[in-house]
Amino acid sequence: MLAMVFFLCHPRLYGHSFFNSKDTPFLGMFMIALLFAHWVLRRRWGVRPGAEVGAFAALGAWLGLIGSIRPVAFLLVGLVGLARCAGRFAAPGRERGRSLVCAGALALLSGIAFFAGLPYLWGDPLGRFSEWFALMADHTHVIGSLFLGEVINTAERPLFYLPVWIAITTPPFVTALALLGGVALCARLAARVRAMPGALAALADPRLRFNVLLAACVLLPIVVATFWVGNIYNGWRHLYFVYGPLCLGATGGLAWLCRNAGRRMALLGCVIATLGVVAAGAWAARLHPHEHVYFNFLVDRKTPERLRKQFDLEYWGVPFKEALEFLLDAHSGQVAVAGPIAQSTRVLPAEQRARVARTKDFSAYFATDYRYWWGEGSQERWPYVRPVHVRRVFANTLYAIARLEAGEDAASRYQADHRAASSTPAVAVGPFNIHWQNEWLTYLREECQPDEVEGKLFNTGATQPDGRFFLQITGDNKHAPGRYRHNLDFQFRHRGVVFNVGGSRVCMARVPLRDFTVDAIHTGQLTAGATPKWSRRIGGADPAALRQTLARVRTKAPVGRGRFDVHVDNDVLAYVKEDCAAEDRARAFFLHLVPFDLGALPRSVARRGFANRDFSFATHGAVLDGACVARVRLPPFPSRGARTGQFNPGEGEIWRVEFALAPPR
Repeated sequence: MLAMVFFLCHPRLYGHSFFNSKDTPFLGMFMIALLFAHWVLRRRWGVRPGAEVGAFAALGAWLGLIGSIRPVAFLLVGLVGLARCAGRFAAPGRERGRSLVCAGALALLSGIAFFAGLPYLWGDPLGRFSEWFALMADHTHVIGSLFLGEVINTAERPLFYLPVWIAITTPPFVTALALLGGVALCARLAARVRAMPGALAALADPRLRFNVLLAACVLLPIVVATFWVGNIYNGWRHLYFVYGPLCLGATGGLAWLCRNAGRRMALLGCVIATLGVVAAGAWAARLHPHEHVYFNFLVDRKTPERLRKQFDLEYWGVPFKEALEFLLDAHSGQVAVAGPIAQSTRVLPAEQRARVARTKDFSAYFATDYRYWWGEGSQERWPYVRPVHVRRVFANTLYAIARLEAGEDAASRYQADHRAASSTPAVAVGPFNIHWQNEWLTYLREECQPDEVEGKLFNTGATQPDGRFFLQITGDNKHAPGRYRHNLDFQFRHRGVVFNVGGSRVCMARVPLRDFTVDAIHTGQLTAGATPKWSRRIGGADPAALRQTLARVRTKAPVGRGRFDVHVDNDVLAYVKEDCAAEDRARAFFLHLVPFDLGALPRSVARRGFANRDFSFATHGAVLDGACVARVRLPPFPSRGARTGQFNPGEGEIWRVEFALAPPR
């Protein structure tokens, strides 16, 4: 019962119980599985082998069904099977056979129930299972996460990512008691091993065996997720199911304190646990309905706007209902809203819902949850926004209601951006004219309507709305040193505004390029079926720089000779061929760089062993004085050697050269 109290007083889990449709149901189902495992492992079955085998089969069926939600359920299949067999191999042959039959029934029924619960697998069980397992282990949807003040790729998180998140978002008294319980369990296990040689024999005690099972249910998923799972979304919500065993471990720590640490220490432990429960419950009441942004005192919660610059806060859209209610209270008539806030009208009563007008006019009200708003005030990442209402928790902004056209300052700001972009020649002409100005890429379209930039699927929750922009950048990014191609896809409503200029309706979107050293750009718009509506390729090759490079390298010996001569020229590689043909310019180039320190690269690049950068002559080269010359920048990290050449996609390499590079000074 005490463990249940610990379980219920976790503010984040309580908040997630309102909206998280996968992690919290699996948490509850996993706790039912642990209760079932406790029953089958601790009960004395006596001479009724059939009943015990049936109980293990039933547990296997339950684990197989919940394994279709999270495959980590099969971890419990293995742990329970090992727990049943632990200490039984020294027993008579009949007892060993009974253990193996129970473990076999558990595994067999879990597999049958798993396939029965996933009809997708029925057509091609093996092929689709491998596809499903690969997707569950390494999600293709990679997102950015704010962690310790830096935006990280969740597929390349540091090893301490999960321990830090668990430590700062769990009531600290639970964590402390669970650590104490773990130490006490290790001491008991060590004493049992000394008294009864052999680790498996030491687990013959049912109570000790089940406690080891609980500890494994906490530690093994964290280890597996840290070292083998490619991608984990925000925080540790994929591992919420370990909190139940953690609470049971915490009660074990408190029990050890009461039995072995003396009366005063036992009283102190009980007082701390009581105060911890009260404090956690008080925080849940104080934060409601935003319990899911709870952090404990291990992080700075008092300095204004510091916490939201260190860790993700709200990203579920929970405050949007509250924002709509604020707008309805502040206005007597209809309220025009746009963006994700409009989706929350469905949770309002009918009379309030009738007063909310969903519109695509970007002068309407909208709300931001500050997931990607990490700066200060209205001069943050979005320069056209002025908040009209701000909600704070822990002295940090949780969400803001804003308007795009909130005053003359805001209007003059984006009109000034429009004038600056229009004053430079467009680098590409099409449905949108594209202007490339140093740190900004600007998309402009005159005489447009919001329908024309977002299409009919605007704001319906579709994963690939009609009119979504794609932006592929070829070049170096200071936040991802090993990558040469970067996707910055976006929707117009996230990066754009619609406003009037001299009676003309103008659509403008802007994307910052300040983090990139851009060599080329490929951009356009996609249909709902992810096929291009239109696209443009913009090369970044500077003819003047190419001509200077050509003049320097013509007097030097190349580091490699293939169809092109390859030269090292300061921080670039230059490719030169006299009297080149059209087919030489049509083939793609590849460049593999082997760094001195693989640890300086993102994990996905380090696994490959080299940084890859493919490029084309069209974006990186030009024909000058009868010669074809192309250049590509060397990455910012020092490399020991390089392999480069040309290839035809689908056919393989045409030529290749290899050479060493100078070590760093």
